[in-house]
Amino acid sequence: MAIEARQAIVLGMVAGYIILILIIGGLGRFVRLKEKTLTEYFRPSKFAPFWAMWFAMGANMHTAFAIPGSMGFYYSHGAAFTVHWVWTVGTAMIFMYLVGPRMHLLSAKYGHVTLSDMIGDFYKSKGLAAFVALFVSAANIAYFTANIIGPATLLSFGTGGLISFDWAVWLVVLIVMAYTVPFGFRSVFYTDILQGAVMLLATWGSAFFILSMFGWNSWALFGKVAEVSPKHLTLPGGVGWMTPTIWFSWPFFAITIQWGIQPRNYQYYQLAKSAEDVRKMCLWIPIYLSAIYVPVVILGLGTKALMPEPPKVGVWTGPDAAFPTIMAQYAPALLWGILIAGSVAAGQSTMDSDLVAHSGMLINDVYKAFLKRDASQTHYLAAGRVLVLVLGIVAGVISTQAAKLPIVTMLVGVSGTFVMVLLPTVLGAILPMGGFRITKWGAFWSILIGGIVGLVTTFPIQLGLPKYLLNPYGFHSAFWAFIATWIVAIVISLATPPPPRDSIERFHVFLDRELKALYPPAKAKA
Repeated sequence: MAIEARQAIVLGMVAGYIILILIIGGLGRFVRLKEKTLTEYFRPSKFAPFWAMWFAMGANMHTAFAIPGSMGFYYSHGAAFTVHWVWTVGTAMIFMYLVGPRMHLLSAKYGHVTLSDMIGDFYKSKGLAAFVALFVSAANIAYFTANIIGPATLLSFGTGGLISFDWAVWLVVLIVMAYTVPFGFRSVFYTDILQGAVMLLATWGSAFFILSMFGWNSWALFGKVAEVSPKHLTLPGGVGWMTPTIWFSWPFFAITIQWGIQPRNYQYYQLAKSAEDVRKMCLWIPIYLSAIYVPVVILGLGTKALMPEPPKVGVWTGPDAAFPTIMAQYAPALLWGILIAGSVAAGQSTMDSDLVAHSGMLINDVYKAFLKRDASQTHYLAAGRVLVLVLGIVAGVISTQAAKLPIVTMLVGVSGTFVMVLLPTVLGAILPMGGFRITKWGAFWSILIGGIVGLVTTFPIQLGLPKYLLNPYGFHSAFWAFIATWIVAIVISLATPPPPRDSIERFHVFLDRELKALYPPAKAKA
């Protein structure tokens, strides 16, 4: 097939995906705001059935790391990356199962719009809510760019340069803006369902194709990997990074915890029709989360067997380029187009929910609380839409300049840690801890110090600090941030006034009563 025809098919597949996403995103009659309010835009609540929640939230939780990042990670590290089971299963069945129903009940009762709104309500501090909103949004702006750069790179590469990288960046941003700016989180929900389907189709279709290159014989695939790089089938893996201490600390502390309490996931907890649906979704969602990474074993290791050395010349080089290079050379044009569309879906399914969730925090808990306190709902809704647009444009600009801004890479490296340090603050609000209470000041200082520790132990050399501070004793930096966060939260909380009794009644006592009614102790413990 001539290259021109192949490019035409790829462009056609991508164009078809874009048309579908725009229709479902609300440019037709499918999605409309029932009320023109800040709450309806950022958190339309209790309308999503269980099955749709399961599919959409699964897609939302997968980032551009799923396609094409995870293939490159497997290519570099090998079978050690099966550590993904820690977060694909642990996130949902531990943290989401614990916090999801509680957040749903509190939001339904008290009308919290955002995660920071809930935190500010419990600790009776608009200042803390604003700090959380600013802290997490500043850290995650780099995360937004990662979900643009990944699909834009593959889109440019996959079209043979017909779409330049810069144009691909703005195409990804424009698509997201087209449905998020008018319709907010409701459109995010519906588009994530489609994006989830495209991601599954892309990864499983590619896996079957790669496996066919080994005669449909997985033993032949692994045998070839053992021949070209035996280290890829052992710990610490192909480049020696996945040591037992990293294997334990990185996926649990840097990924599992933050996935459960991400601001975008908080918005999703509110969409379910009931707390029971949230809990049921948390038990079933590991099936979807894992379904993306099961075929990646074949994709990453199969690519290693077919191309032992990554591309060193050309428009895209390095480990991340190996899998796309194989697919570009050998895959049928239709499958190649689906894979590129899947990469765009992987990035957009997280970027859209992140943009809306973080804009909601900044508008509700900073702008409305401190800058424009008595405006109309129409004004706040307009401001929210403008901020979604502005954040999208900022992320696009940074994405086109990312190679010149090393701070972006630094922030992407600790963005999960920056969310993880919210854990004591979040649990203090929604989970009784006997006679101990996390206080407002314990929450503030634990977030601040935890974030600093995470930054220092991830990038000591770039910050001009001693090298031994990099992942001390072999444990990932997020582990040390976790330890520091809890030590500071406990020490400061013991020395400062506890939350008001009213907060305990409205949160802890209320949740205890509601959860006991939903899940009687004889059957289950909440």
